[in-house]
Amino acid sequence: MSLKADHVRPRVAVVGAGWAGLAAAFTLKRAGWDTEVFEQSPILGGRARKAVIARRGLVLDNGQHLMLGAYRHILELMRDIGVDANHALLRLPLQLSTLDGALHLAVNPAHPGPLRLPLALLHMKGLSIGQKYILFRTLLQLQLTGWRMTPDATVLAWLQKQRQPSTLIRLFWEPLCIATLNTPIDNASMALFAVVLRDSLAAGADASDLILPRVDLSALWPEVLAPQLMIHANTPVHGLSAVPGGYQLHTGNRSPRQLRQTPDNRDTAHDQGQEVKAVFDAVILATPARMSHRLLSRLMPGQADNLSDTAITDDHAQHARRDSDDQHQAALAEKAALLAQLNAFQYHAIATLTVFLAQAFPLPGCMYMLKENRQAGHDGQWLFNRSQFMHPDAAIGSMDTASAGAATPDNANDRFAHAISIVISHADHLIGTDRDSVANAILSQVRDQLPTGVTLPPVTGFELIMEKRATFAATPGLARPDRVTPWPGLFLAGDWTDTGYPGVLEGAVISGLAAAQAAQALLASKSTNATR
Repeated sequence: MSLKADHVRPRVAVVGAGWAGLAAAFTLKRAGWDTEVFEQSPILGGRARKAVIARRGLVLDNGQHLMLGAYRHILELMRDIGVDANHALLRLPLQLSTLDGALHLAVNPAHPGPLRLPLALLHMKGLSIGQKYILFRTLLQLQLTGWRMTPDATVLAWLQKQRQPSTLIRLFWEPLCIATLNTPIDNASMALFAVVLRDSLAAGADASDLILPRVDLSALWPEVLAPQLMIHANTPVHGLSAVPGGYQLHTGNRSPRQLRQTPDNRDTAHDQGQEVKAVFDAVILATPARMSHRLLSRLMPGQADNLSDTAITDDHAQHARRDSDDQHQAALAEKAALLAQLNAFQYHAIATLTVFLAQAFPLPGCMYMLKENRQAGHDGQWLFNRSQFMHPDAAIGSMDTASAGAATPDNANDRFAHAISIVISHADHLIGTDRDSVANAILSQVRDQLPTGVTLPPVTGFELIMEKRATFAATPGLARPDRVTPWPGLFLAGDWTDTGYPGVLEGAVISGLAAAQAAQALLASKSTNATR
């Protein structure tokens, strides 16, 4: 069988419909390139997606996410897609407070921009004057160094070098580090932590704002974007082959749901019971690093996804046969090095416990810090008062009852009207632990830390969602791959690529935009050559 790119317009395949893949696909589509997205799940969003709890007729998120005012790429993308930010997001000035109010930091938006953080630190409750001075001095030191750190420094080692008291590390630095890097402070990269601090504390008056989604993460913008794209949902890609002019994807045997939009603007899905057969000029792998490794490794000489034992392994393979052995070996070494990078990532889990209450949570804030004590099973770090910021119908509003296999109960709004979510970062130790035990320990933690005389309302149920590989371990000196691979026409996207950020949503979107830009450069070159 002879396969070649015989289409007139260049085509791009994006594998993965997470935030990185969808950002790439939208950018390419808007630039006029034919783009198709392949996603193994029926739900869009990747690791930041809705979680359908069918037995409850309920939609949650696979994890409680928080964005910052500094995340301009996400905010600009949502604006360009057409998301109503005022409806979908709640934006608040920076505020960090424990349940009992013993520690409290609040930025006053009425203060002039450059003075907001210094004045907030000055009035911070729970720290002594000496501790406030040390904290301010440390932030000033970071600013004077241009927020640049040596790549081999851990957060803890750098803080100790700055003579930070253990109390200040425990109360202030450690919660921020675990929340942003999902990596223990003694093993977390100070260089990456400094980037987060720079962009949130020194990038403008509103950069430190806290931004909370008011709808589920798939409804936030992936499902708004879906009608604008050709998306093959429920279609796993298990391999790709290099063919003359591009690549062919090998999709799974599931019956894919292809999301389109009808002329009357109704979303529709229809089954296609056969493998997608097409040749793409470029492919963006917006998949987890482990999956990208699996797909790319099959393009190495002698692997199963080559067309034959003498298969073409990339666009330049025929010329490579005439190249010197040294050049050929150098190309193979470059590909092997990338595969080694992809295989070297380590991961940490994040657990989210959502608790349903008979009455409203007794405190008015949207978000609170928890005092962690792992020896006592008090693993919670942040509590989100969902009833204060989620739209009242968000728990059932985007429920796909057909895919969930359950009808939405009439009293769903009443039963889930009052809910809190407790986030446990670096939750590796809880994988496989009895869920009731985890929930009981966390509920005990919350009750113990509420102000005197304030009690938690009766608990009517809970859901514990564990993302085992929520983020990569943000360790010092971690080598992260570029968006361009040694295979011509193959690009990478994901928060794990070299974005300069840890594994956060902003990094995912940045990577998708960068991969799209690189693919556009290739496509433009191909188009120019084709017209000559």
